[in-house]
Amino acid sequence: MSLSFDCSARFIAKLMVLIFILQNQSCYFDFRPGRIDDSLKTFSVYMFDVKAGAAPATSGQDFSELLKAKLLNRTNLAYNNQEGDLSFSGTIVQFEVQPLAAKPDETTALQRLNMSVSVNCTNRKDKEKSWKQTFRRFADFSSDENLFDVQEALITSIYEQIITDLFNKMFADW
Repeated sequence: MSLSFDCSARFIAKLMVLIFILQNQSCYFDFRPGRIDDSLKTFSVYMFDVKAGAAPATSGQDFSELLKAKLLNRTNLAYNNQEGDLSFSGTIVQFEVQPLAAKPDETTALQRLNMSVSVNCTNRKDKEKSWKQTFRRFADFSSDENLFDVQEALITSIYEQIITDLFNKMFADW
């Protein structure tokens, strides 16, 4: 009897996590090519620094590469490793886990990974369109899971959301 209860409890906990994640995903615009100023031809992505003490050492490089890949795949801009018409740089400034959703035995059922990335965008064709902004996103995971086991997937998910927010800021004037 306790074996089926343990399996059922784990299934319910995982289902609750999935529902919670789906309910808390914000709706966002996904950029499509064609909304870029015609004067912009190239872009540069500089290695993002990591100032968040608990963040993996490769966080800045991972974010930089994901941003570069999305710009290459979703725009008609060419990559320039020196000074593109648009250049992106910045810092991973937050990497923090916080407990959520207390269980009856006073432990937490969920944990949240919060991440923030400060982004500098320099528009060399129109300096007035340059900006700096910190983007914050999170991903939740079950407290039954070890952060190190799910960390890579969580970070990738958060980075994809932040990069979408960055695209909205840059190309849709959100």
